[in-house]
Amino acid sequence: MSQIMGPITSLCSLLFSLGIIWAVRYKTEVEIQMEKMLKREKEDCNIIFLGFYFHDTSAITCSVISKQTL
Repeated sequence: MSQIMGPITSLCSLLFSLGIIWAVRYKTEVEIQMEKMLKREKEDCNIIFLGFYFHDTSAITCSVISKQTL
């Protein structure tokens, strides 16, 4: 019986270690992906905000320029 328990214990230990390594790598990859996604969301928010700002003011600017050229 002890001859069987030695390899089983080693195998379980190896699988546990591989599981821990996988979990750490997975968590790191997910964190990197989340940071990229948050960065993109901030950039998108800035683009949308600037788009609304310039869209509203461009109409005013265009109307002022067209009146001055007439």
